[in-house]
Amino acid sequence: MFTKFRGTLEYCSPEVHNGAKYRGPELDVWALGVTLYTVLFRENPFTASEVPGTLNDLPHPLTEGSNDAMTLLLGLLQPDPLKRFTVLRALSCDWLRQIVNLNDYSWCDMFGDVPVHSDSMYELDC
Repeated sequence: MFTKFRGTLEYCSPEVHNGAKYRGPELDVWALGVTLYTVLFRENPFTASEVPGTLNDLPHPLTEGSNDAMTLLLGLLQPDPLKRFTVLRALSCDWLRQIVNLNDYSWCDMFGDVPVHSDSMYELDC
């Protein structure tokens, strides 16, 4: 069991913030939820100064059953580590198992006028 956290506080799970011993995978799953939230909403759900624990105060609230992505996020960001999804449970979620044709999407459709990294060789005209 681990007793000290070494990492980015924004990705630290509530139980570790509160000083509980932890095995590791449950913290990794929480961090995966933070990453997925950030990708979907373009905003970090937590700051380094706050202890996550309630999902009611998120910048973009998660609604149970609203869609497959929200179901996955709620499982990954479950404050109780015993109820939190495992990696195997997350991998079985419909949202991750759906077939996606990348030809149906473009950068401009997904991100609008958000610029591509400045040293990129790609120029996009949205």
